[in-house]
Parts: sequence; C-alpha cells; structure tokens
Amino acid sequence: MEAGNNEIIKVFAGSDRSQLIAFKALEHSIKRNTKRQVECRQIDNTMMPKCRSIINAPYTNFSFARFGIPSFTGYKGKGIYVDADMLVMTDIAELWEIPFDGAKVLLLEQPESELHKKQSKKRKQTAVMVLNCEKLTDWKPEKIIGDLGIKYDRTALMSLHILPENEINESIPTTWNCMDWYEEGVSNLVHYTHIETQPWVYPLHKHRQVWMDELKMMLEDGTVDEAFLRREIKLGYVRPSLLVELGFENMPAGKNSLSGEELLKIDAESGFIMHAEMVERHEKRMKHIKRAGEKTKHGKWRLNIVAFARKQLKRKAA
Repeated sequence: MEAGNNEIIKVFAGSDRSQLIAFKALEHSIKRNTKRQVECRQIDNTMMPKCRSIINAPYTNFSFARFGIPSFTGYKGKGIYVDADMLVMTDIAELWEIPFDGAKVLLLEQPESELHKKQSKKRKQTAVMVLNCEKLTDWKPEKIIGDLGIKYDRTALMSLHILPENEINESIPTTWNCMDWYEEGVSNLVHYTHIETQPWVYPLHKHRQVWMDELKMMLEDGTVDEAFLRREIKLGYVRPSLLVELGFENMPAGKNSLSGEELLKIDAESGFIMHAEMVERHEKRMKHIKRAGEKTKHGKWRLNIVAFARKQLKRKAA
C-alpha cells in the first residue's frame, strides 16, 4: 500500500475507563512528538462479541479489542495498535511508515543484542502492532471470538497464531516496546507493563519521572486539570499521593520533598487499592474455575496476576 505524508495516522489504544489518565498521557506523547495528523482512539472488549468460556476469557477489559481494528476501519488503510500504558518518545510516523513487504501484520522483532535482553523473550508480542487492515478482511470479530476455545486458546490468539507465518513480519525495532525501561535517545516507546508499578498507581517505578514529566506537560497545556485528577482519584483509578507530588496538596509538616516510600505511605493511609476492579474480576474468575473443576495451564504472568489479586483483596479487607 502506498503511504503519503497527508495520510492520517490511526492509533488504536487498548484501554478501559480505569486507564483514562494513561490513555491521555499516551495520546499527548504521540501528538507532541509528530507533525503528522494523528487520530487516537480507545478500544475495549465491549466492541467485540462476548467470549463464551471463562477459561479463555480476556485478562483485561481490552485484550481482544485489538483483533477488531480491521473491522473498526471498515477494512480500509492501516492502523497501529498499542496498549494505553505507554508513552511514545519519538515520531509515531517512523512506526507507521515501516513497510509491510507483503505481510498483513507487523510485529516486534525478536531481541538479540545486549541492549534488548531487557525485553521479554515471549514470541510474537502483540502489545505493539501495525495492521494492514485492507488485507485483513477475514478478521471478522464474530469468527475470531467464536473460534476461541475450539480452534485455538487465548494464548494462541494473543500470540497471533490465527495468521500464517508468511503473513507476519517481525520487523518493528524492539525499542518500540521498552518494557519498564527507558534510555534517552534509544527508547521509541516506554511500556509500563507491570500493573503493580505503573506510575499513576505506584510511586516507586524506576522511570516514574518520565511519566510524571508527561503529566506535568498535560497540566501546563490544559489537557488535564486538578479537577480531572481529583475525579480519577475519587474513582480509585489514580493514587492519592499524586496530588501531593504535584503540589495540589500540602506536604506533611516539616517536609519540602517526599521520597517514593513516603508517597506510598500516603496512598496506604488513604486506603488506596491499585487496580481494584481488575483484581476483583480475576479473583472471581479463579473462584469460578475452581468451582467448575476446570483445568487450565497457568503461565508465570497469570500466576502473578492471581497472587497480586489476592494480596490486594487481603489488604482491602484488613
């Protein structure tokens, strides 16, 4: 397909209501780093058919939405998929202009260098994709979700086993998915992938300041304001200590600055439970599986999520 500088770059971000602040930061980072016209759109699982099996149910409220992107575009042009918990540090047009070379989907290349050993070794990461929507006319949401648990399981779907190898090109540089690491001049995209340490819910992430700098720019240009932050905090989606960190509330007496540990203490004293809706949903899912006597293979990430859910719920009950 021919690309032109007048072409609108279409970005679809997997997100849900709880990640509105993350999506706004992502969109802001994309638009301030490019001169191209960009459309950013949140997508979630409500835009897809409902999964029949609890075993193959999506982990997040947006896991399966990425497979609906070709239909969302009317099977025209192309689209970029990203998770909402990201920041783009360079021009998104660089990603948009990577040639398909006959493929239908572009994925991240497999890490080989010392630098990229920080990356996941998981095959076929789908957190960042470029889709040739006009070539993916067989990606019908009803069929993709309908075949789940029959022709493939969730793991196979999320690893893009629904496409033949020759229709996938792993040519996106690994630096377009820097998972929980950042290096100035190297990282194209920072992915705050571990839900326990995302900067808007946890003040001790090693690269929290990168995200905080984006938030401060949004406050300066009016993308968000104090009222928005207070609303998100009241809903339980953002840590209360953010208001102190940004100067909207006073520091404790005798303090001019606070460490991450001190900010964490503010959140604990406020009764903040990070990702409360998600962890409760996962706990209910595991109870359902246990009651039904169903068996499923748990990957490391899945076990971590369950452990995290139980830890958070125990804290909430205390």
